Amino acid sequence: MISIDEAKIIATVEIAKIMGFEYTKQHIGSATESFPIDEPDKKDFEYFLAFEGDEETGNWTVFGRVSVDRETQKVTFLDYKLPDGTRMENPISPVRWA
Repeated sequence: MISIDEAKIIATVEIAKIMGFEYTKQHIGSATESFPIDEPDKKDFEYFLAFEGDEETGNWTVFGRVSVDRETQKVTFLDYKLPDGTRMENPISPVRWA
């Protein structure tokens, strides 16, 4: 099973693929991330990465939320909203603060 740090890297790369690598490169320094730290042995690692929005209110306008299977390294998108405003159709786990 891969480590949480490896899962974060895989998740970030997959989110960057849909956001666009150039966009991600320009915004990663001010991005906000969220993931569980109290579940180090859990097989599925859920990762949220927000690029634009209001951190104080928690309303995000550009973000990606994925689950990484730490055994197979398979990534499943749970929800996203792209820089052009496109929202994932039928998100598996909708981000309510978007």
